[in-house]
Amino acid sequence: MAIYHQFDEIPAEFSTMLEHAARHSIFLSKDWFENYIDTVVGGEKELRILAASAGSSDDSKLVLPMQDDGSAGPLSLRELHALANYYASRFEPLLAVTSNVPEEAVASLVAEISASAPRWDVVDVSPYASDSPVMRSMVDAFRESKWAVQVYECFKNLYLENEYDDFASYLKTRSSRIRKTAANRTRAFDRDSANSFRIVTSPDEVDVALKVFADLYEKRWGKSEPYPRFLPGLAKLCAERGWLRMGFAEVDGKPAAVQFWIVKDRVAYIYKVAYDEQYTKMSVGNVALFKMFEHVLDGEDVREIDFLTGDDAYKKDWMSHSREMMGMRAFNKRTLRGIASACRHIGGRMIKSRIGR
Repeated sequence: MAIYHQFDEIPAEFSTMLEHAARHSIFLSKDWFENYIDTVVGGEKELRILAASAGSSDDSKLVLPMQDDGSAGPLSLRELHALANYYASRFEPLLAVTSNVPEEAVASLVAEISASAPRWDVVDVSPYASDSPVMRSMVDAFRESKWAVQVYECFKNLYLENEYDDFASYLKTRSSRIRKTAANRTRAFDRDSANSFRIVTSPDEVDVALKVFADLYEKRWGKSEPYPRFLPGLAKLCAERGWLRMGFAEVDGKPAAVQFWIVKDRVAYIYKVAYDEQYTKMSVGNVALFKMFEHVLDGEDVREIDFLTGDDAYKKDWMSHSREMMGMRAFNKRTLRGIASACRHIGGRMIKSRIGR
């Protein structure tokens, strides 16, 4: 196993992993990670991009982008954490072939982590799909290496498998809240010539669009982004790559709702949404969502629409499937801090469960 501190250091022999992972999910792409590193991680935490190989073939290798959360003092945990936070809705090792797990490479990676000096107290990887074969393999490898392992729930992820010829076909399968209510509100919105809807895709329009988005988002949620450079960096990256679909609904010429979507490799990601509550009676949020679905199902060759984090009730009307996103936390039983952390997380949960019963 080798450890690298930036993606440009990774040898060409691992390029297939990076390319395949990028097609599998935007959250596993080099572009995503580099924007995250530049705008979130900065120089505060040390990158640990782990690359393991058990042979010369592509399907015997893996890359695991992690960050060293450091230690603030002698009593603080030394934690190796996934190169991800709440901005990412998926994370897992990068593989050349998703269905073929390089078991020996996984075992080698875990063995090297276990043998590192100074020792890691905790290794945390999340969020990954509950049916991820490579994460099942990693959980088993940590347990076999005598770590205490906790697998925990992160969130539900709702998504739509696109089996439809067009938006009209999709609409026929939806609940009455979509087929009638949202459709009627959209027709009412369109009848008023003072209202408009447009989708921004061009790099030339991004700066203005981001200002409108930030204002609506802060007004709706009462807070600004904790990392103010992340979303602008992501939007500009997506616009440059041709992935950006940022939809704006305007009422009487004023911004009323925004939809920040990303369309990449035939997957449409609904990344951020916001609306001005003064237009709640018009259901302007649903109008914007209705129009974005219509756009991607009629105008883009998408195989999936992903609503990402959370199973809010309104999302269920639009989506067809659900998957559980999980996390793995491994505690090093060779360190006092690892044992103490395991007792706090695993032992505490057992006690709560018994009290509940």
